[in-house]
Amino acid sequence: MCRSTYLDDRMAEPSAGLGPMAKMLAGLVRELGAETARLGDDGRFAQAAE
Repeated sequence: MCRSTYLDDRMAEPSAGLGPMAKMLAGLVRELGAETARLGDDGRFAQAAE
């Protein structure tokens, strides 16, 4: 990711773009987690017994 999206002009401090970037990344992580959880829904993958 381009640091200018979430850092100031000196690339030293967070800018106003940090909040939206964090929100987008959190949504991506949630979606990837949900997709991963759905991988076993069709029965093709056995669950571990541990």
